[in-house]
Amino acid sequence: MGKYTSIKINSNLADELKILKEENNLASLNEVIEKLIPNAVNEEYQFNREPPAFTLKGSKDNLPISYSMLKKSDNGKTWRTDLMEATILFNDNYGCLIRFMIPNTDEVDCIYYHYL
Repeated sequence: MGKYTSIKINSNLADELKILKEENNLASLNEVIEKLIPNAVNEEYQFNREPPAFTLKGSKDNLPISYSMLKKSDNGKTWRTDLMEATILFNDNYGCLIRFMIPNTDEVDCIYYHYL
């Protein structure tokens, strides 16, 4: 005999499972589930992580910043690593202007990221 566990399901779903049990002349709800799962899940799911809009380099760790993070951030938002710093100078529904700085140097770049 296999191991059993209890689960809570919505009563409407339980009623639908009972109907399927009767329609298919199955002995138990376990049989219904065993019959349904192979038919319902017929492919592997892959989850893709959003690629970063840019990545701040660090001596130990890099800091990826996605477009979703940019869209949700306000003007003045700053991200830092020990080697770089990025600050949003302007952000609206169309894109954002970001200032990239390397601390303790005169190196500064501004790049506009357009939202698609």
